Amino acid sequence: MENTEFVGIDVSGAYLDVHVYPAGYTCRVANGRSGMTEMLKSLSEYQIALIVVEATGGLQRECAAFLASAGYEVTVANPRQVRDFAWALGLLAKTDRIDAYVIARFGEALKPESRITVETQRDSLSELLVRRRQVIRMMTMEQNRLKRLKVGKMVQRIKAHTAWLRKECTAIDEALDEAIKAHPVWLKMAKFLQSVPGVGPVVTRTLIAGLPNWGN
Repeated sequence: MENTEFVGIDVSGAYLDVHVYPAGYTCRVANGRSGMTEMLKSLSEYQIALIVVEATGGLQRECAAFLASAGYEVTVANPRQVRDFAWALGLLAKTDRIDAYVIARFGEALKPESRITVETQRDSLSELLVRRRQVIRMMTMEQNRLKRLKVGKMVQRIKAHTAWLRKECTAIDEALDEAIKAHPVWLKMAKFLQSVPGVGPVVTRTLIAGLPNWGN
């Protein structure tokens, strides 16, 4: 069956608003892994030719990479181009907000080339690694502060913050593992690397994100 549906996704910090054109299906999911997985199940019911995600200061990056890893053709659209298109067709007034429907219509009319590549997905992985290093650094700083303190409320505050940082580090590790599992090539590389004695998950993630030509 020919793919005839076009998807527009309006990205914000908290939500992903989705419209499938011309089917007319719309939904809102949380901007996070669980929400994206829910969105993926809904989209599986349609014959999708292209997904257009509006560029939103980097907030769109994880969503675009997630959908590309799932095998969809994905492009990130410049908001100004989408708005110019909408004005030309009378879909928007100058003060109207661009929504998922308009983005989907932009994709259907112009059919922009899919531009989400492995490099884009690796950027998302690299950002997670950078954040992990930042969290580890904060944990070390808090532990060093704790050594200089003996009693008082500050001890409890530092311990509570350190516990939160450990949870954050665990969440980042889980996100990294999910990203690698979702990408067949990375998953194969990860299994090969971890078959080597002494090579664990941290080294594996760092090599996959930091050495783009490794394994080619």
